[in-house]
Amino acid sequence: MSRRRTGRIPRSSPSIPPRGNLSASAPVPTSMPIPKPLSTRYVVLDLMRGLAALAVLLFHMNYMLGTETHVVTKGYLAVDFFFILSGFVIAANYHASVRPALSWGEFMSARIARLWPLFILSTLFGCVAVTMKATRDFGYFDAQNVMYSLAINSLMLPSFLQTYGVDRLFYFNAASWSIFFEIAVNIVFIAGLRRLSLAPLLVLSGTFALLLALAGWGNGSVDGGLTSVTFHVGMARVLFGFTVGMALYLIRRKIAVRTSAPIVAATVIILCLSFFVEGGWMTDCLLVIGAYPLLVLIASGGVLGKRCAAVGGWLGDISYSVYLLQTPAMLFVSWACKAVIGRKIAEFAPWSGVVFVIALIGVSYLCWRYFELPARNTLRRWIGSSRKASRPVTEGAA
Repeated sequence: MSRRRTGRIPRSSPSIPPRGNLSASAPVPTSMPIPKPLSTRYVVLDLMRGLAALAVLLFHMNYMLGTETHVVTKGYLAVDFFFILSGFVIAANYHASVRPALSWGEFMSARIARLWPLFILSTLFGCVAVTMKATRDFGYFDAQNVMYSLAINSLMLPSFLQTYGVDRLFYFNAASWSIFFEIAVNIVFIAGLRRLSLAPLLVLSGTFALLLALAGWGNGSVDGGLTSVTFHVGMARVLFGFTVGMALYLIRRKIAVRTSAPIVAATVIILCLSFFVEGGWMTDCLLVIGAYPLLVLIASGGVLGKRCAAVGGWLGDISYSVYLLQTPAMLFVSWACKAVIGRKIAEFAPWSGVVFVIALIGVSYLCWRYFELPARNTLRRWIGSSRKASRPVTEGAA
């Protein structure tokens, strides 16, 4: 009879860092607590992230669909959902309890490699599309501000130059504002947030929830961050979303979250319906501060069948491309339609909208498969100086 071995640390667990010279096959002393490994890929969250990206797309497409108002009334709240997901998944990969020896270089190389390649591609694409349309609409080429703003935005920094007299921090791609705030909060994370335990994170997220409510009240909604006037709203959104996402991950480590299939389905449906509700800043705050954190916590413990998991993972994979490519693509198609056939694309609604959505999803998949994924792994190897920093990026919803 062979002696039964217990207490091994799994080789494949991403949640348990190496401890000294302890080998994978050596038994762990019974006095040493073994953390329960958590996967860095949450398939239900991937599915919800992909659906949220589609909600943002539909929110911006009212003129292509032939409607005077937004089809998805609260589509902008998907960005707040993204911030919460980001805090959750970043904590799952990089919190001090998971990666105690994480360095600035290792973390920032991973985040820049994850976010910058598609960011710069969409910015350059947007520069072409937006500048051609603006030059036609305004009757002149704002060369100095275009070049200066492009140089600043390419570094993932906001430009306050007001190109063509428009107050937009990222003139060439409106969605880029949230990526700037994501990078900013990532710096705060590696500087100290990642070492905070649950109690301080709950205090911080509660404080930022109050700031978000005040910003929403003053702005009339939490839809802000794109312009210099609403810069403070964007800051409040990312600070609350990211810190509460981190807190949710630590809560999940303490309690067993197991979500049945009916509850998973209900959670996904509630998220989708939340983008269609009516109401002002109070409704926004109730959803962002109250509903979305609960939905993320519930969904983090859910599982999907093989086919549903494949669909969810696929939507999660292409969501970043869907999110960043949509605005430049819409402006380019609108300009091209007018330039080539002399008619506005809105004249072909709603079929123009249907075709555009299908085409953008296809382009987003190709972009993810043949540009985004290879580019970020290549960039990570290039800027990473250690073996850890050069590993392929495997963060799920981050």
